[in-house]
Amino acid sequence: RTFLKWLDSISDDEEVKRRIVEVLAVLLSGSNLTRSYFVCGMAPSAGKSTFAQLVKHLLGQELVSSVYPSKMSEKFSVGSTKGKVYKEAKEAFEAGREDKIREIKQKAYRDGVRKEDINKMVGYAEKNYKADNTKKYRKKFVEAMKNKDKKELNRIKSDMQRHHLSAKEQRRIYESAYKKYLKER
Repeated sequence: RTFLKWLDSISDDEEVKRRIVEVLAVLLSGSNLTRSYFVCGMAPSAGKSTFAQLVKHLLGQELVSSVYPSKMSEKFSVGSTKGKVYKEAKEAFEAGREDKIREIKQKAYRDGVRKEDINKMVGYAEKNYKADNTKKYRKKFVEAMKNKDKKELNRIKSDMQRHHLSAKEQRRIYESAYKKYLKER
């Protein structure tokens, strides 16, 4: 209710409200936003700061960068912010190239990003990579269990080992998949 009141206070235009909700839906969907940016208008007291605070609260301060268009050509422009470290680290984890993480960190440090921020972004990338893998493997396990496909179960286990998931993580994924399988039976 409060959110709807806030939307009403921003604009009477249903199209503007729809676009704000659309942006929030994209942000919260977990889709690949590494190449996304959103531009807010210039009208004073239009709710831009409130919207930015909402997005920062929902996604986390470390994943949001607010840059004035006039500042985009400076050293810490959109292309060289902490989000780039996150993106590159996540891509390295997804490709099974943890060996590239050190190189990514060194490059970011040379570009002027603080070590603390670099480590935070790499940590978030690894955490999100593992969460994505958990969902992916759980879904595959459930399907293989439904089909009683032992070869597929073994392939999934091998795949998890290849992606450097610890035995504890593998067991947790398998147990959650088994619980889900039992619920769906």
